[in-house]
Amino acid sequence: MKSMKRNIFLTALLMGVVAVTIPQGAGASTPPCTQISNQATLSYSVGAVAQTPITSTLGAGNQFYVGVKVIVTVANTDAGNVAVTAGTTPVVLSFSITNDGNAVHDYALAVEAAANGVASPHGGGNDSFDGTTVNVFVESGATAGYQALEDTATLIDGLAVDGGATTAYIVYTPSDLTAADGSLAVYYLTATTQWADGSAIGAQGSQTPSLAQAGGVCDGAKAVDVVFGDGDGPSTADTAARDAIHSDDSAYIVTSAAISVTKSYSVVSDSINTSAPYSAIPGAVIRYSIAIANTGGASAVLSTTIDALNGNLQVVSTAANATWSVAGSTRGTTSGTLTADTNNADGLAHSAPGSPGGTLTATLTTVLAADAGNGYAAGELKTGETVTLTFDATIE
Repeated sequence: MKSMKRNIFLTALLMGVVAVTIPQGAGASTPPCTQISNQATLSYSVGAVAQTPITSTLGAGNQFYVGVKVIVTVANTDAGNVAVTAGTTPVVLSFSITNDGNAVHDYALAVEAAANGVASPHGGGNDSFDGTTVNVFVESGATAGYQALEDTATLIDGLAVDGGATTAYIVYTPSDLTAADGSLAVYYLTATTQWADGSAIGAQGSQTPSLAQAGGVCDGAKAVDVVFGDGDGPSTADTAARDAIHSDDSAYIVTSAAISVTKSYSVVSDSINTSAPYSAIPGAVIRYSIAIANTGGASAVLSTTIDALNGNLQVVSTAANATWSVAGSTRGTTSGTLTADTNNADGLAHSAPGSPGGTLTATLTTVLAADAGNGYAAGELKTGETVTLTFDATIE
């Protein structure tokens, strides 16, 4: 009897076949709420007589529903700090948002200014200012790159599974920008995972997502595990890994004019000495120089200089007594003469010619006339240029 039992067992073992679903190669993830059933079917014989195959009972022990894998990744796609110059043209920081889960999701987006002192992820220094008009928008796909009239959505609606990705932009309109050249503003973009109907994703663990929540693959009756797999990001809203939230940062760097104004003088003659060195005594002529330099990364349009003169000085107002010149420039004309009289046609005017004191005003949009052929607006002082004005005054 023992020998017969052993033979039956060995025959069953040798001839047994387990019917299972064999995983296929890498491809699309199995959707949530998909039922996975596994039954084993045994073929065997007794005394060389084939017996009826036995199939395992289908029940809770060998079937389940696939859960929801939630992984969102935010990554800045900027090559470095993004240059921003004062004006009304929007400047963008770009980010990719990727859904590496197995369910379609919506994502709420938020922009946050980093605290002063936070280092730029691209290097070059630390955050030192915040913009005022800063928003976040999603790429529509109509035209590549940020388009103000097309990219108007502020949340991501229905991002596809298995690496589905889109682009979001932090958009800054720098009409209020006064920060110095080279200043940095670091910003965070945070994406918070939602169900496909825009409702909150809730906590990890067992949930029964509805048809709308799971993008049409669940029915609200099947309990499945919801598992978060995101990493930790830098924003204050993204405080830990595996919270269905992810963030990344990028930074603006100010490209602006850096203007300096230096006034100096020399004594060019006096009423006693016939050769240098001359002394600053009554009757001496003082030559003043006003040098305006731009050492920043952007052009500046100069308006006026106003010089309120000491009452012991009288401006020399003879024709062509004052001068202007600009160094480092590609203007067609880089120097000329000016007359300090009441006629401001050449860009220089004195409030009271022939009298002590008064105010000397230089209109630099006239002195530095527009030169379209060489790419200059009126009054424009480009990076690396210095304009110098000189005028003479006599000590009373």
